[in-house]
Amino acid sequence: MEIDTAKLLRLRQERAWSQSQLASIAGISTKTVRRAERGAASSLETARALASAFKLDVSEIYKSEIVPPSRTEADLRLLGQYGPLLAAISDALSENNHWRQQFGDLFQFRSFFHREPSPTLSAALETSQHLASTVSLQLHRDLADAIGSLKRMQRLIAGTCGFMRSAASHGYHIPQDVQTEVRIEGHAECDHVDFFLGRAKRELVNRAYPNGSA
Repeated sequence: MEIDTAKLLRLRQERAWSQSQLASIAGISTKTVRRAERGAASSLETARALASAFKLDVSEIYKSEIVPPSRTEADLRLLGQYGPLLAAISDALSENNHWRQQFGDLFQFRSFFHREPSPTLSAALETSQHLASTVSLQLHRDLADAIGSLKRMQRLIAGTCGFMRSAASHGYHIPQDVQTEVRIEGHAECDHVDFFLGRAKRELVNRAYPNGSA
């Protein structure tokens, strides 16, 4: 099965993602993304991870209408059990990448910061968090750490929104030192979320697709 490299590149560029950002969202390595875009042979698991990052069916990643091998009843049951949590993790990783861009240039995106996230960044993860206890202690800890970082990020966003509204009402620009401070704190929390959710996603994918290619 051959991944459609032209489509993969187009999908990534449409979202203005770097190869490393796509890797983080998909829960795979940057090297694996590079290989896939060069047309090197990729495993079914890689195709599934890339399809998940773009919210596509895995069949849409391939050059032809090749359908993945049929799954056993046990595999489908596992996918149904972990699917909501896997989707919540993928969405949170995507949202995390979005906020990383916003923290990168507060002045450029200052109007965006006036619109605080609703629902909160951690809401979907918290709704599905109970599923982690059926998987492993490590997954439970990773989700708890990621949710903690997302909540800290939410407070940082709320504080930044308030500061921007206050500054705007007085006709002030955002001081450079404030931009730097928020950028550093924001990127640190984004790094934590990427690490913990990336590891959680890899564990879930391995469990939800136990018979998939390595």
